Amino acid sequence: MSVMLVKKRDERVETFHRQKIFHGLERAEKSLYVELSSNRKEILEEVTKKILLEIESLAIEIIQSEEIEAIVLKCLKQEGETVLANQFLATRIEWDKKRDKEMDVTQRLTKLSQRDASIIHENANKDSE
Repeated sequence: MSVMLVKKRDERVETFHRQKIFHGLERAEKSLYVELSSNRKEILEEVTKKILLEIESLAIEIIQSEEIEAIVLKCLKQEGETVLANQFLATRIEWDKKRDKEMDVTQRLTKLSQRDASIIHENANKDSE
């Protein structure tokens, strides 16, 4: 596979893991139907192969997370999996919200540990002067 790295939404660069494509589809499928039948698993595996071929055809070294998401949605719709595509998108939005919330806390803690004055004095008792 030519794509070896993924640039994440938070700017980190990680190794591209092919299995994450299937797991994302599986997570969306299970949020719709709770269980994954063997027939649906086969369908998801086939869709995953098509997604990976499309990613591979880009022949780039680093791909953006957003590009992967767009390819997943496009392939799902091409395969007539509109309901799953919508659920995949909804699942991604929920993950994005969760990640953004965690990033906010992480950034605030980082600033606090670096003794950022805007954070340190944010909760200070201003009347004590």
